[in-house]
Amino acid sequence: MIVAGISYHHVREVAPEASVLKLAMTHPLPMQTIKDFAASVQRCVVIEENDPWLANACRAAGINVEAKDDALFRFGELNPDRVRRILAHDSSAEPVPPRGKPPGLCTGCPHNASFTVMKELDCIVSGDIGCYTLAALPPLSAMDLMIDMGAAIGMGLGLRHVLPRAQAKRVVSVIGDSTFLHSGLTGLLEMTYNTPDSGHVLVILDNGTTAMTGQQEHPGTGRLLDGTGTSKVSYEALARATGIKNVFTVNPVRERELFKDTLAQALNKDELTVIIARSPCILAAARIAAWEKEQKAIADKATPATDESCGCGCSCQS
Repeated sequence: MIVAGISYHHVREVAPEASVLKLAMTHPLPMQTIKDFAASVQRCVVIEENDPWLANACRAAGINVEAKDDALFRFGELNPDRVRRILAHDSSAEPVPPRGKPPGLCTGCPHNASFTVMKELDCIVSGDIGCYTLAALPPLSAMDLMIDMGAAIGMGLGLRHVLPRAQAKRVVSVIGDSTFLHSGLTGLLEMTYNTPDSGHVLVILDNGTTAMTGQQEHPGTGRLLDGTGTSKVSYEALARATGIKNVFTVNPVRERELFKDTLAQALNKDELTVIIARSPCILAAARIAAWEKEQKAIADKATPATDESCGCGCSCQS
């Protein structure tokens, strides 16, 4: 079989004993190598996704190769089952896959509470990249725009500058903790440097991890990738350092009404406000709690005795 890219792994799974020519470079094609390989086997099959460009190129060069049934396998994802069918010349209709569940936030995700409140307050939400971007979809449908990573604050500020006042006062920029540290700091500076007349409201969704891509650590968690402790960025201190006076930290799950009142008051002011909505990712909460407990035990053990004992553990006095 002749393959390139991901099709190599599917072929190895389906036909581990087959002779395989894996092309690392496909432009220009190593035609002499392909001709020599095709001549060394009794049957030569090109396994590829989508358009049959590789098979067509081989045939145009006079190489006798088999290819997939293009009418059936040209569209859709190549997988091991399709490779088996291609090798077996099975061009029967594929079964209709079961209807999947539409993407959405996890059950118990703290972002559900945050976006529900924003929807209740009729906010125009300028969103960002993260698992919370799923709030744009039903049933929440609570994010109005999202362009790229780190753009939430700049887009929100732009809307505040150009929309009629009644609409501008509804605009909220929403960004996750890891995205904020990755690409949102310049937007925070822009808030204070080029402040709209109506002020602005920034909500940082702090769930204590990089949830969308696999719960990696970041500078706001206080943990390195290997689990050791390190310095922890304070979003509150960052906001105040830029000159923003209205900085609040609220748990949107346990303090839902407080979060709603805080956001409503911020929207009514012509001032800059940063709200840190802090509640751990439901998938990482247990791991974070266990790490914090371990770190507390280490710190307690390292704390010197506060009484007059010698610290040896006995009842003697120094």
